[in-house]
Formats: sequence, structure tokens, C-alpha cells
Amino acid sequence: MNRTKFKVGSIEVSASGENYVSEALTLGVGTGGLGLAGWGLVNLLKGTGNALVNIGATILGAFATGWALKHAEKKEEQHETKKTEKLEESKVESKDVGTVSNSLENDSCNIEESSLEDVVYSVPSADFKPLVGDLITAGGIYVFSGPTGAGKSIMCGQLGLDIATGQPSKLVSGDSAHAPQKVLFFDGELSNQDWANRYGNMTSIPENFTRLAGQFDSCDKFLSFLETKIKGIETDATVIIDNLTACILDELTAPKVNKLYSVLKEILVDALKNGKLLTFFLVVHPVKDYDEKNRMKLSDINGSHRLSSLATGVFAISSTDEDDVKIMYDLKRRRKGMKKEFRLKRVDYPYVHFELVDDGQNLVDSSDENLQNEQSQQHTNSSPSNSTSSSANTQQVNPDIVRMMNLRNAGKTDEEIAKEMGCSRETVYRKIGPKNPRKK
Repeated sequence: MNRTKFKVGSIEVSASGENYVSEALTLGVGTGGLGLAGWGLVNLLKGTGNALVNIGATILGAFATGWALKHAEKKEEQHETKKTEKLEESKVESKDVGTVSNSLENDSCNIEESSLEDVVYSVPSADFKPLVGDLITAGGIYVFSGPTGAGKSIMCGQLGLDIATGQPSKLVSGDSAHAPQKVLFFDGELSNQDWANRYGNMTSIPENFTRLAGQFDSCDKFLSFLETKIKGIETDATVIIDNLTACILDELTAPKVNKLYSVLKEILVDALKNGKLLTFFLVVHPVKDYDEKNRMKLSDINGSHRLSSLATGVFAISSTDEDDVKIMYDLKRRRKGMKKEFRLKRVDYPYVHFELVDDGQNLVDSSDENLQNEQSQQHTNSSPSNSTSSSANTQQVNPDIVRMMNLRNAGKTDEEIAKEMGCSRETVYRKIGPKNPRKK
């Protein structure tokens, strides 16, 4: 902005358009005061006019001139101060821009160069260390999805207990015991009563299973809290987030999902460097327009396609026509021979969990129609009519089957039948089949 320069005595004053009136007034007072003081002093020296008037004019003029000079100095100091501040601000901005540029340059060049030998032998084989049978390996990020009521929370609660206790999981066939590890369960939906109802009948609850109930209003706050909690863990651990939209109130946009995975992977890498294996389970809902009649696909998972594309494994759970029977889909099979689908049955005692149908012997693969037909035939053969027919052919009647059927017809649940018969609910299921066979 252009400035107009004035001189008051030996002081040069510059005024911009925004304070021109103030500066002009200062100049006028100063110039007038200087003239008045000079006129009074000259008259006193010459002895002309009224002496008192001349003295008064001289004093008043000197006072006005002094005020103008002081005011001009103050304004000039303020101007210089503003110039200095603006100069400093420009330096800071320039520094910030340089910092950002350097940061971007460093990020774009953040490449780690290593020989194949270093890569292979410097990192533990986390991808091949079983955590839950051959279904889940340690050190990955797994996504679980399914409609409301399908059993996502039950599934992840069961996985958390299996991992915390080290016991073989009932979700996979042939699982073996492993070392117990720390479990952090972020819970955004269930109440204390829900947990008591599901796990209150357990004879022993692992101490290394920690529930963290609450919500975060931003993804950044959640990740900051998570990093703080992880730093205090000195051994292998599993973190379960049930579910993302309940625990983190931010909308799961693509940038936020990218940041979520970026931070989680940094945590995994740092843990590996310190000799620890961390595993993450992320529970998410399907998209709003998902039709439960259809089998879930990766595109049906809520929260941007990045959520499933960046995950180590993705599992979906859906209901069936049979009571308490669910199907779990492995939507991202990473190893040859892994099944696409698993039939699971809900069991409520001693705690709510799922078990593979038929003691885990029959894993249903939708691509194997012969296997499905064979399993359907097995269930048909275990029905009461076929049992009676078989008994007629052998002239033998299995009293346990008859008693179980009588109890069921009397309105008893499978759990009540199992308690009365002194066996497991799975045994009841094997002997007399599902309560409501699937319609063909």
C-alpha cells in the first residue's frame, strides 16, 4: 500500500491511506504549533505587540509542536514494529513451507533398501504362526462382518477367550492348545449385563482378557489411545475392536480407513522389531443396502473397499433356516485348501459360543456340491423316521434317541435335553439332528 510522507521539523512521518486523517492532523498541529511559537518569539524579541499574548503564543505553539513530534515518533515506532512482525511472520511461513516441502520430499523418498536374505531372516514368520488353527495366523489384521444378530460379537468374544486362555478353538477342526496371550477387547455396544449373560456361567475367566468399553469421537483420538495402550504390553497380544462404527464415531471414509491401516501396520512393525506379535480383529457392519438373502461379498462390507482390500483376512457371518446355525464365509482365502464356508452352531453353555457342526468333521464348501449332498444325507439319516427304520431292520431301538426325541417333543430345549441325559448338546444334535431341519 502506498504511503504519503510528511516532515514535522526533523521528523519524517509516513501515512498510509487507512490512517491518513490521523497523520494529517498530527502534521497540521505540529506545523501550526511551530509557526505560532515562532511568531510569539519573534514579537517578544522585537518588543512589538502585547507581551503576554506573545508569551502565551510561544508556549502554546511549543506545546503543540512537542505533542506532534511525540505523536509522530510513536506512530513511526508502531509502523516499524508492524513491519518487523510481518517480516517475522513471512520468515515463519517460509520456514513452514520449507518444512512441509522437506517432509513431502522425505516421505516420497522413504524407501528401505534390503537384500532378500535380510528380509527373509530378519522378521519372524508371523504369517505362518497359527493363532486359531489354520484360519487365523498371528501378526495380521482381520475383518469380521455380518448383519445385525448374525453373531459377530459372539464370534469375536469367543476368539478372544480362546486366545486369552490358549485353549483349542471350537471354530476349527484339529486346533491345538497354544500359549495364552493378552487380549484387549474394545467394546462399543454391549452392556455389562450382556457380558454377564454370555459368560457368567464360566468356571474360570482369564485375567489377561481386558474389556475397554466406550466411544471415541474421532479416529485420531482412538488411534492415539490405542498406541498408548499397546506400549504397555510386553508380550504377544490380540486387539479386538467391536465394532468400528460404534467405537469410532467418525465416518469410515477412504482417507480415514487408509490412516487406520497405516497406524495399525506401524504398530505391527514396531512390535515385530521388539520381538512381539500383535493381531487385530476389526468388526464392521455390512453396507445399508445389503440383502441378507444373498451371500456376502467383499463389496458388501461397510467403510470403503479399502477396509477389505488392505486386510489380511475377511470373514462374514450369516444366518440360516436352522435354529442357532450360522455360516461363516472366508471371503479372502490366502492358502490353498482352505474352505470357503463353515457351518457353525450356537451353543449357550457354559458360555455363548459357536462350534463346527458334527464336531468339526464336516466343513461345508459351497463349491463342493457332493460334500453338501453327503452332509444333507447324513442329517436325513439321523432323523427319527430313519432311525426307526434302521432300528426295524436291526431289531434294535436306541433308547437314548427315543428318550431325546420324547424330551424334544415335550418342549425341552437341546441344552435341557443334554443336561437331563448327562451329555453335551453336540451329542444331542448328532443323535437326533437339528430341531428345525433346513427346508429344501
